[in-house]
Amino acid sequence: DEILKCDRNSKLWKSYEAFIRYSYLPAIERIGEIIDEHGHLMEPVPAARMKEIFKTEGNGYGIKWSHAPRMWFYSHMLAYVDSWKELLSKWDDG
Repeated sequence: DEILKCDRNSKLWKSYEAFIRYSYLPAIERIGEIIDEHGHLMEPVPAARMKEIFKTEGNGYGIKWSHAPRMWFYSHMLAYVDSWKELLSKWDDG
């Protein structure tokens, strides 16, 4: 809803939107494609490192890092890519 309050004709908005559309989204889409195509070859981040990075025993959704670090990263990254596509769709719809 906050997006509706923005001046979508401003130089700042146009610059930000261009960055998202033509730089950021293509880069994260490529990461998603790599995960889809070659994720089975990726080595998971060790559980100890995940604990160090996030300062938690798990992902906040009841899954401990020691049980599914690879699955969590994959699903999170793919959902993240899709969320940007959805946002751009909403921008396009006004």
